[in-house]
Amino acid sequence: MGAEDTTGPYSIIMSTSTEAACLACASMASAATDIEIAAAYLRRAAQLVPRAKSNYATGFVLRAAARYHRTGDARALAARGAARAFDACHEPALAAESRATEALARVAQGRAYAAALALKLVAGPPAPRADAACAAAVAAIAKLYGDEETYAACAPTAGDALERCAAALQGAPTLDDAEAPDLALDAMDPWLSLPAYLGDVSLPEDTDLFLS
Repeated sequence: MGAEDTTGPYSIIMSTSTEAACLACASMASAATDIEIAAAYLRRAAQLVPRAKSNYATGFVLRAAARYHRTGDARALAARGAARAFDACHEPALAAESRATEALARVAQGRAYAAALALKLVAGPPAPRADAACAAAVAAIAKLYGDEETYAACAPTAGDALERCAAALQGAPTLDDAEAPDLALDAMDPWLSLPAYLGDVSLPEDTDLFLS
């Protein structure tokens, strides 16, 4: 546990070995530094989630996918799915962190208004890591608008998460207030919508890690 993580007690119970295997794959995908390895773990997790029928596992799989994806739309969509899954299993801090990830993906596209919409649904009790992630997202939106005063006010709360803000702003995205499109799949259970949220994690057969 890091210094900024929310302290326990936790009430996480693995209902099945399939759910545990799915979470393990998501963790390995998050930790992987090689894209092909990350994609292989995510692909295996995607096969396990429909059998596990676990919003908790789905959240962590999509959280990992949001780090794996390179395009803004795919990263934002995976983060949105993670937030909805964490909402469904009553994990507000993880949901808030995921919505901050979606917001930063929108900032990288220059979509300040869409980023602000992602943060409007943030709710729940204070949690240092989630609060820092959200502050970084607000700082990034402010910077995109040229609001240096708000950026400076958010920076201390963002702490180490401010690096994510800087990464989102790399390349000086052009400001475009386009609204994020509504998605019909948002009305569905997150684990049922996994393929739509997860995006393309397919690889050629010769890169398969033969996970089972």
